[in-house]
Amino acid sequence: MASKTVLLIEEIKKIIRNVHMGVFYMKATKTTPYPYITFQISDIGASKKLELDYWADKPDSIELETLADNVGDYLNKYTLNK
Repeated sequence: MASKTVLLIEEIKKIIRNVHMGVFYMKATKTTPYPYITFQISDIGASKKLELDYWADKPDSIELETLADNVGDYLNKYTLNK
């Protein structure tokens, strides 16, 4: 993995952890407490696409919806220029 990608992954973790501490690149461990977030990065031309997945162990989706809303609100106000 290129060093720029590693730096981007660490920067994304740092940014999302301002909202929720349980954030992981690609996958979490089997012992990771719920809820948590996984993410991946794709190249789209000269840009990057960030895909977030939210995980919980409760049958209703309220906790995940709230978490996704909070992260989305935070990211919509954030600009990363690296």
